[in-house]
Amino acid sequence: MTVSILTWQQVLQDVACLYSTAEELNQAHAEMNAQRATLCKDHPFSIILALAYPQMDFANRWCWQQFGSPQGMCYDHYSEYPSCNETAQNHYHEGRWQTHWWEKLGYDFGYNEWFFAEQIDYEAFCAFIPHICFGEHYDE
Repeated sequence: MTVSILTWQQVLQDVACLYSTAEELNQAHAEMNAQRATLCKDHPFSIILALAYPQMDFANRWCWQQFGSPQGMCYDHYSEYPSCNETAQNHYHEGRWQTHWWEKLGYDFGYNEWFFAEQIDYEAFCAFIPHICFGEHYDE
């Protein structure tokens, strides 16, 4: 499965199929826009990818290796390729990048956005995108 880059407008359009009324969709869009604005506040450089869960985990591991821990609540214990050594499940990190899973649109597939505090980190991640794969746990 190939990773593809999306715009925010594409994400908003594609999630429309998940809501049965215009009112529900408008509410969801408002919540998503507010959440994204909060995420962008300290990490203004971002990119959205359509990819499978293992590809997301592979990309997140790369970010951990390059930039250290991400900002916010740690969900790395769910990762197929964990990087966090902390044993407590509920803990936070301070970091210069963060990630957010926007929506699941298929079996183990959806949209994830990476946010970076520094443009140089964003550029490094963008250069890494062609190398995102399912990782060593899969035959590709």
